[in-house]
Amino acid sequence: MTTLRQVRAEIDTIDDELVALLARRLLLAQQARQFKEPTKTSIQASDRVAAVIARVRERALASGGDPDITQRIYELIIREFTAVQLKEAAQQAGDK
Repeated sequence: MTTLRQVRAEIDTIDDELVALLARRLLLAQQARQFKEPTKTSIQASDRVAAVIARVRERALASGGDPDITQRIYELIIREFTAVQLKEAAQQAGDK
């Protein structure tokens, strides 16, 4: 029989994995910015965003998840990581 404590421990383990994955994703987003033009349009990459959202919605459905919740989470992740890229691009432009 599973207890609430066991369920919460498993959730905590997943949270630890998610935090590590988010840190890794941010690092990769920062690396990707180096290949982009230092413009808001280039950094925001709306075609790429649409493709990522479509892909994660499909993955959510295939995994038994909720595609709407998944989309909202990814929109937040993308918005925040894009803000980091824009800030770094502005800082880099200021250094020149």
